[in-house]
Amino acid sequence: MRAFPLVVLPLLLFSFHVLLLSSFREKALCSRSLVLGGKRRAALKKGLLSHSNGFEFLNLMGDALEFQNDAEAVSKAEKLAWDAIHEPTDQIIQWRLAYSLAAVAGARIFLDSNRINDSSILQHRMVLRRLDVALMIGHPTMYSRIHRLILEIKNFLPEVDFPLISTSSFENQSSISSPYALKVPVEREPPSQSHFYKHVFNKQPVLIQRAMQDWPALKPGSVQSWSGFQRILKIAGHRTVPVEVGRHYMCTNWTLKLMPLQEYFRRHVLNGSTTNTAAKGGVTGYVAQHELFKQVPELCSDVRIPEYCAVEPRNNDGEEVQVNVWLGPSGTTTPLHYDRYHNFLCQVLGEKKITMFAPNSSSYLHPCKPPLNNTSQVDPYSPGRYSDVLKQPHWEVTLHPGEMLYIPPGWWHHVQSKSASASVNFWWL
Repeated sequence: MRAFPLVVLPLLLFSFHVLLLSSFREKALCSRSLVLGGKRRAALKKGLLSHSNGFEFLNLMGDALEFQNDAEAVSKAEKLAWDAIHEPTDQIIQWRLAYSLAAVAGARIFLDSNRINDSSILQHRMVLRRLDVALMIGHPTMYSRIHRLILEIKNFLPEVDFPLISTSSFENQSSISSPYALKVPVEREPPSQSHFYKHVFNKQPVLIQRAMQDWPALKPGSVQSWSGFQRILKIAGHRTVPVEVGRHYMCTNWTLKLMPLQEYFRRHVLNGSTTNTAAKGGVTGYVAQHELFKQVPELCSDVRIPEYCAVEPRNNDGEEVQVNVWLGPSGTTTPLHYDRYHNFLCQVLGEKKITMFAPNSSSYLHPCKPPLNNTSQVDPYSPGRYSDVLKQPHWEVTLHPGEMLYIPPGWWHHVQSKSASASVNFWWL
């Protein structure tokens, strides 16, 4: 064996000494971290941590290992973060991250402890619900970890079996066109980008036909077809979504509830698919303006972002095109309002009637006080004291499957479904 020169031996001994000290220091720090973690968990479970000193615990945990498989501490941490998110705070981003970390830790503990003895479907659904909520109010940096956990949990859940839902049109009073209504211009073939930006963009609403022919969601017989809502329920039936309950957000009885998508369809869509639930005195439920594709990325490839959005793919806040999904029975209503973004409203299933007023109509549309000053107090089809509103210049159009409506910023629009309906809208610029 080759001998080391004498001058090298002291260096090797010194290096070994440094490594040894380093190892002892690392173990000491690790032990200290576990002790502190244990004290924080104990304080958390006793309710001794508030939104101020509790933030230290949640911010430092950084990983599910900080909880040391302590399910009770995870649950308390999740509750603490939930409460903090729903109160005024200048640390909202950190609390959203804390909520996500707690939800991930809880799911990981649950899955690891139930690999030998399968837990009940109900328990798996409860964990899935917590992860869905984390996707809605948590931090985006945790999305990929959450999605991986969701895929694991879905393996334990049965496939959703749901009957086909009719999207036949239901005619009601609001389907009657006003004699003063103007016709929305129609592009019977998708215009080129140059034509769109020269003759359509930022001018007035335009109905574009045949622009969604490449959407798998609209192709009969395709495994990605949304016909009868079957694919949506098969892929996302167990997922928890926000449901607007009540006629619309301007009504006093309006509220927001979280429920599994299949439960929502059973309660609000299945029995109200061909009848106007609101007109019969029932309670309307609406999955409105929900970023379903972020929550359930398996559905992303079913639709296509309109090529006109690709010219400038970011809005005024520097965000990407926002894609919202709208699902509901006949009679769902979005009150008269305007948006500050350019908007493509794309109809996949069923029909919707849209009534629009130009931006210069605000004086007789009686906007609400801030923060709802983009919403009118006027219901065009139950105007009450504003009975002359439909005598003013306005536009009406019924949107059918495969049709796309361009609505420029500032244009007031009222939307009502004439049947069970699925729509996707794109906000950009």
